[in-house]
Amino acid sequence: MAASLTQILEHLGTTVLDLVTGDPDLAGPAREIAFFDPYDPAPLPHASVVLGAGDAGEQGEAWARQVIRAAVVAQAPAVILPAGFITANPETVAAARGAGLVLLALSAGTTWQQLSSLLDSALRESALLQSTRRETVRRPTAVPTQSEGLFRLANAICTLIDAPVTIEDRNANVLAFSDRQDEADFIRIDCILGRRTIEPYLRVDEERGAVRAIRRSRVPVYLDAVELDDDRPTLPRLAMAIRAGDEFLGTIWAVVQGPPTADQEQLLLEASRSVAFQLLRQHLGADPEQRTTADLVAVALGGGPGAAVAMTRLGLADVPCLVLAASVAQPDVADLAGTASSTLARRVRDRERTATALRVQLTGSTPGSVVAVVNDQIYAIVPARRPQDAALNLTHTCRAFVQQYRATEPILIGIGRVVTAVAGLRLSRADADRAVRVLQEAGDGRSIAQASAVEVEALLLEARQLVELRGRGPSGAYARLLAYDEARNATMIDTLRAWLDAHGDVVIASEQSHVHQNTFRYRLRRISEIGGFALDDPEARFALDLQLRLFLQRTAPAVHEMPSRSAASQTVPSATPMRRKVRLRAEKVEYPSTTPA
Repeated sequence: MAASLTQILEHLGTTVLDLVTGDPDLAGPAREIAFFDPYDPAPLPHASVVLGAGDAGEQGEAWARQVIRAAVVAQAPAVILPAGFITANPETVAAARGAGLVLLALSAGTTWQQLSSLLDSALRESALLQSTRRETVRRPTAVPTQSEGLFRLANAICTLIDAPVTIEDRNANVLAFSDRQDEADFIRIDCILGRRTIEPYLRVDEERGAVRAIRRSRVPVYLDAVELDDDRPTLPRLAMAIRAGDEFLGTIWAVVQGPPTADQEQLLLEASRSVAFQLLRQHLGADPEQRTTADLVAVALGGGPGAAVAMTRLGLADVPCLVLAASVAQPDVADLAGTASSTLARRVRDRERTATALRVQLTGSTPGSVVAVVNDQIYAIVPARRPQDAALNLTHTCRAFVQQYRATEPILIGIGRVVTAVAGLRLSRADADRAVRVLQEAGDGRSIAQASAVEVEALLLEARQLVELRGRGPSGAYARLLAYDEARNATMIDTLRAWLDAHGDVVIASEQSHVHQNTFRYRLRRISEIGGFALDDPEARFALDLQLRLFLQRTAPAVHEMPSRSAASQTVPSATPMRRKVRLRAEKVEYPSTTPA
C-alpha cells in the first residue's frame, strides 16, 4: 500500500498539519506510519511517514538529528514533529531541509493518536484511489475520489463565502472540511479531530432548537455563538441543510464573525446543491472504499487461494496479525418479524457506527489495522509487530474503546491468537468468535476476552452445545441427585456444588452454605447414599463437577441413566439455554432411603 504525500496532505488540510519545509510533490510515496522511538534499535519501516512522538527532554537538537537520521535511512517521505518543538528548535528546519525531507508541524491540541488515525485513513484512501485507477478501465485519472471531491467542495465554498466550512452527514459525522482553521474556534477543531459533532455541542444545539431549525429551513440559518461552561470563546455559525428533494442528507457549517450578508446566504444555498449531488453519488456508490475493504477482509478471513492477495491489498502481507471480533447485542431472528424497517435500519447504522468508531480507535493505536462488517459481524485484522505483547496491548485499547464509546447496546469483543501466516487467520478468527460466544453465554458483565483466557469456558460451551444437539442430559449420580431434589424440594445439588467448590473442605463449604459443619457432613453422607458413589472417588467427583458445569444453568434435558435402585426408568424435559439458575426437574423416582435431608 503506497500513497502520494500530496494527496494525504490534501485529505487532511491544514487544520492538523502545517508544511514547514520541503516539497510534497517531490517526496516519495508513503507506505505506512511509524513512531520514532530512540530506545528501540529496530530500523523504521521503509517509506514510512515518521512521527516524532518521543520525549526530547533537554536533548532537543540531538533528538531531532536522531529522528531525521532514522527517517533518511528509511527513505521516509516526511517527518512530523510538534509545532512547539520546531519553534523552540529552529535548527531542526535546516537539518530537515539539508536531508531533503518534508518537515510537517503537528498543530497544538492534536494528539498523536488522533493524527495516527487521520493519517491511516488518508493513506488508505489515497492508496485505494491509485489502485482503482490502475485497475479500472477507461476511468479518467482527473476524477477525484468522493472524499477528495467533498474536500475540494469545502475549500471552494470556503473561498466563496469567505469562512471556514465543515460538511457533515445526517448523523453529524464530519465528511470534509476546508482550510483556514485559524479563523475558527476550538469547537471546529474538536469536531474535526473526533470526525463528528461531539455530544456536548450537539446537545447544546438540540436544546436551543438549532437542529430542528436547520432541518426545517430551506435557506441558511444563522446561529449565535454558544455559551459553554468553560468560558472559552466561540464564534457564530451559518448552517445550511443539504437536501435532495425532501430528503435531508446533511449540513454545511460555516464559522462566521457575525450575521451573514445576502450574498453569503445565496452562495451557501447554491453550494448546498453541489454538495447534495456529491453526497448522492456517494450514497449510490455505497462507500466503495469500505465495501472494498469489507470484501478483502472477508476473503482474508475465509482463507483459500485469494487470502494472500487480499492481505497484500490490505497492506498486511508478511506481517504477524491477530483477529478481533466485536459483537453488538442483537435480537433473535424470530424477534425481528414484527420489527419496523426503521428500527432494523437503525440497528444496521448502529453496527456501522460501532465499526467506524472501532476503526478510529484501532488505527490510532495500531496503524495498519483494518475493520469491516462481514456477515453482520464486526471484524478487525490487527498487525502484531510485537507479537509477544500484541494481545495484551490490544486488550487495553479495546477496554478504553468500550469505556469511551457509548453504544445503544453492549459491545462484546473477542481477541484471537497471533498468527504469522495468512493461512492462520482462520484460526485467529475462530478464536475471536469463540471468545465472543463465551461472553454472550456468560452474561456476567465481561465485555472483552482473549481466546486463550477463556479456552476452558469455550470447551464447556461447545460440549454443552454438543450435548443439546445429540439430545443428551444428566446421567448417573448427578441425575439421581437432581431427581431427589425435585421430589423432596431438597438442596442436595447446592450442597454438592459448595463441597466441590471448596475442594472438599467441609469447614469452608459449610460456611458458604450457612449451615453447621455436622449438618453439612450429614448431607454429604446422604448425597453419597442417594447418588450411589463414594465421596473419595476422584472419577465420580470429576463426573459430578463436569455435569454441574454443563447442566446447572440449563432447564432439564433428558435423563439417560436413572437411579440404579429405581424400579422404573424416568425422563425429564429437554434443555434450553437460560441466563439464571434453574433447578432441573425430574419426574417421580424411588430412592434407597426416605430419610429427609
